[in-house]
Amino acid sequence: MIQTRWEQSTDGQRLAIGIIAVNTVVFGLWQIPTMSRFMTKHFLHIPSSGKSYTLFTSTFSHSGGLHFLFNMFGLWSFFGPWQFRGGYTPEHAAAFYLGAAGFSALGSHFSSLVRPFHGSLGASGALFGVFAAYAVDNPHAQVGIVFLPGIRFTLEQLLPALVLFDLAGFLLRWRGLDHAAHLSGVAFGFLYANYGRPLWNQVQRDRMIAKKQ
Repeated sequence: MIQTRWEQSTDGQRLAIGIIAVNTVVFGLWQIPTMSRFMTKHFLHIPSSGKSYTLFTSTFSHSGGLHFLFNMFGLWSFFGPWQFRGGYTPEHAAAFYLGAAGFSALGSHFSSLVRPFHGSLGASGALFGVFAAYAVDNPHAQVGIVFLPGIRFTLEQLLPALVLFDLAGFLLRWRGLDHAAHLSGVAFGFLYANYGRPLWNQVQRDRMIAKKQ
C-alpha cells in the first residue's frame, strides 16, 4: 500500500515527503535530552556565534511540537501543488526551496542588527517563499486557515495580509515569530517567480537553440 501511494504521488509530493523526513529526524533529536547541547550548537542559528552553516541547518530544525506540526502541515499543503502547477522539475523545486531557506535565514540574521535575539530556527521562512511563489503563479487559488474553519481566501488576498502582519510584527518587535525570516522568504519567492524563473527559462531555451545549431 505504501509503495502504491508513493508511485501515485507527484514529484512535488515526494520531494515534500523527503523534506518533512529530514525535519522529522532533526525534531526527534531535539527531544533527546543528551542531544540538547549538540543541537543548540549546530541546529540553532545564533547571529553572534560566528557560524555560517547554521544558517542552513537551522531551517530544518524545530524544537517545539506545535512549531514543527504547523510548518510541516503547511509544507505538505503547498509544496506539492506549487511544484505540479508551476511545472518545476524536482531538481528546480529543490533548488528553489534551499534558496528560499538560505535567503530567509540570512534576512533573519541581519535583522539581529536592529533587533537582537538569542537564536532562530524553523522552516517557516522557506515555506513563506513557496507560498509567495505559489501566489504569484496562482493568485486566484483558494485556501482555508485552520483557525477559521469554513472561511476561504484567495492567495492574492491572503499573501498581502500575511506580509502586513509580519511587517507590523517586525516594526513593533512582536515576539514569538521570526517576522524577518517570513518577510525575507516572501521576497525571495515573489522575486524568483516574477524575474528569476523567466530568466532561467530563457537560459534553458538559449541552450537548446545552441545545441541544435
